[in-house]
Amino acid sequence: MGIIRVEEAQAGMVLGAEVRDRMGRLLMNAGQEITDRALRVFRMWGVAEIEVEGHAGTTPAVAVAEIVPADLERLQTVAGGLFRHADRSHPAVAVLFRLSIHRMARRASA
Repeated sequence: MGIIRVEEAQAGMVLGAEVRDRMGRLLMNAGQEITDRALRVFRMWGVAEIEVEGHAGTTPAVAVAEIVPADLERLQTVAGGLFRHADRSHPAVAVLFRLSIHRMARRASA
């Protein structure tokens, strides 16, 4: 699975994760085939990226499972400070939090 920009998505791809709008409303469930109409809806509701099956996408090169537990804890602490004023229970913020940890891990391993 991979995360791709909605502009790169094509009808016929299969969602790897559910898609929600900025307010957390469910737009489409995981496992469904993406249609042209769905892509228009995603754009209309401000969805920038989606996760699709069978696509390398822009998924971070370092998987969470590959990060040493002590490093993961340190990265989560650093990211927690960056997101201290954000509602981390919100689906979009949770994804951004996870991606920030991936990005920090990728930078540290480079």
